[in-house]
Amino acid sequence: MSSLHAQLIYADICSITKVMATHIANIYLKNKHIAREYNLEI
Repeated sequence: MSSLHAQLIYADICSITKVMATHIANIYLKNKHIAREYNLEI
C-alpha cells in the first residue's frame, strides 16, 4: 500500500471521527437543554 493511500485513509478516519464527535456533542447539548426545560439534572 502506498504511503499516499495510507494518508488518505488516515485523513478519512480523522474526518469521520470529527463528525461523530460533533454529532455526539450536539446530542449531549440538546439533551442538557431538554433536561433544563424539565428541571432535570444530568
